[in-house]
Amino acid sequence: MYVFDGVLDPDLLQKFKIKIEDHFMQMVSKNYNKSDFYPTRNIMMNSDDLVVKLTKDFLESKLKIKLNCYQFELQTWPVEIFSSLHKHDTGIRSRGDYNSILYLNDNFDGGEFYTENGITIKPKTNRLILFDGKNINHGVKTVRKNHRYTMIFWWENTQFY
Repeated sequence: MYVFDGVLDPDLLQKFKIKIEDHFMQMVSKNYNKSDFYPTRNIMMNSDDLVVKLTKDFLESKLKIKLNCYQFELQTWPVEIFSSLHKHDTGIRSRGDYNSILYLNDNFDGGEFYTENGITIKPKTNRLILFDGKNINHGVKTVRKNHRYTMIFWWENTQFY
């Protein structure tokens, strides 16, 4: 597992935060409830987006790897929502080698990333986590105050140099 801070231009991240925040607020205005947790809280994005290239370039330069992004998503984690421990070992996400989480905000309580091995990572704006989501059980602790906004990347065909 790798953790990096200050990965992308804060102004670029702010644009994506506004995009997912606006999307989610529109869903709330349409009588959102917890049973609508997915997919109304997410926006599937084009994996050819500039932010994917910038994130890929950053990771490749830091870790001496080659990555291919096959899925990119903006996510809202509303207050009172959590994710229990899980792996991405079935379905489309099982084809990936690594997952990345890039935090778009940190003005919320709770929402920490955690693993079955006792690792807990506190979200911080512009913090990027890269991990093996297919083999590491991971989850998100309950968001207690304000919504948590993230970018999620799924990488495949990874080669280390």
